[in-house]
Amino acid sequence: MVLFSACHFNASYSNREADKADAEQIARRFYDFQKAGDFSRMETFYAQQYKRQSSPEKRLDFLNTLLERLGPVKEITLEAWESEVTVGSNASSHYQLVYQVVRSKRMSRETLYLMKEADSIRIEAYNVNSDAMNIPGSTVAGDSMPAAK
Repeated sequence: MVLFSACHFNASYSNREADKADAEQIARRFYDFQKAGDFSRMETFYAQQYKRQSSPEKRLDFLNTLLERLGPVKEITLEAWESEVTVGSNASSHYQLVYQVVRSKRMSRETLYLMKEADSIRIEAYNVNSDAMNIPGSTVAGDSMPAAK
C-alpha cells in the first residue's frame, strides 16, 4: 500500500507596510490616469473577475458620471488601509485602501479593493461614497461601479 500526502505550507501577514506600499503604488497610478481623464488606461488596473462583472461601457459611464457630478480629482489622502497576504502553496493577497478624495466640485470617500492576480495587483472593486452620487433618479446604481447585467 502506498500513501500520498500533500503538504501545504503557508504564512499569513496582516497589514505589513511593504504590502501597503505595493497597493498604494497601484492606487496612485489609477488616480493619476483618472486625473488625466485617461479612462482607457485605467482598464489595465481591473482584475479579470471585475471585468467580467461590468462591461467597459458601464465602467466608462460610471467614470463620466463621477467626473460630471464630483469633478476631476485634485488630491487624494489615504485615510485607512488593510492588507492580508498569504504566501506559500495557497498564496493570496487582498488589500483595502480608503481615500479622502478632493475633487473640483465635491469631496468623496473612495475605497479600492485590490487583489493579486498573476503576480500583479489589480482592482477587484471600486466604491465611491458621496452625496452627489446618491441623487434620486440617478443613472448610477448605488455608489459603486455598476456590475454588468
